[in-house]
Amino acid sequence: MYVELDILQTGDQRSLETYKATINNDDLNSVIKDVKDYFNLHIKRERSIKSKQKEIEIPQQRIYKFGINVYVTENEHVKVNSKKQIILTKEAKDDIIYNSQTDEQIRILCDKYKIYPLKAIKEIRNRLIYQHKQNEG
Repeated sequence: MYVELDILQTGDQRSLETYKATINNDDLNSVIKDVKDYFNLHIKRERSIKSKQKEIEIPQQRIYKFGINVYVTENEHVKVNSKKQIILTKEAKDDIIYNSQTDEQIRILCDKYKIYPLKAIKEIRNRLIYQHKQNEG
């Protein structure tokens, strides 16, 4: 059996169900394995930080904030508490306040602090600026 993997697209589950109904289980398992191999779907989707002694896996967390799903991976500057609040160090706060004028700078901050999407950093920046102004006045 031959399946053209270049034209195979993901998205509509009904397409796969219709395709499954037309072939037997042995062929289906072979096709699913080939698709997973082709799209490299065997890899676990977890972020990890390597320490000197061993690899410590830190999973990415999804938090609903600012009307969007925010994806956060904890690191030395970013923590998530039990109430699903994002806790930033002073260095991270200052970095976000003063180094987020362009989309490119925001993209760099997303990668640096492992907070996605870009809109999340923009919302955090707006709230930090508001707090900063309140503390000054």
